[in-house]
Amino acid sequence: MKADSLVYQYLKKSGYDDLIDQYELEPFDVNVQTADRTMIDKLFALGDYYLSGTIDEHSRHIYDLHKLYEVVEINDNLRQLAEQVRAEREPHKTCLSARADVDMNELLQEIIDTNAYKADYESKTYNMLYKKVSYKEAVETLKMIIEKKVF
Repeated sequence: MKADSLVYQYLKKSGYDDLIDQYELEPFDVNVQTADRTMIDKLFALGDYYLSGTIDEHSRHIYDLHKLYEVVEINDNLRQLAEQVRAEREPHKTCLSARADVDMNELLQEIIDTNAYKADYESKTYNMLYKKVSYKEAVETLKMIIEKKVF
């Protein structure tokens, strides 16, 4: 992904290419994680925090997943990525949800059924949101992710 600065944009628009060259203000490459990988990481994070009993201040992942759902296409490529990420995470002792004996779809459903993150979401995450998304609405998105069988 290419990034640039406001200074570059102004100079380019104004025709000051010589200053761009002189001060080395050209756009540059930035390595970023894809939205697909971020979605998978957040799903595993929800599971890890739930299984470790450290839910407090982690309900933000539910909101983030709600927003990511708008831009990530759930298809076979995403499912393959989920398996690759599971394999990467499985050896780490803190990645409880990546263990081979954990069914992520069942775990995510349990998180929904028990309202595990609801109190934290409503007391912390919801209050930080610029555009308010209720816990109920965010969890509906999590249900859709489960239905599409990412795992």
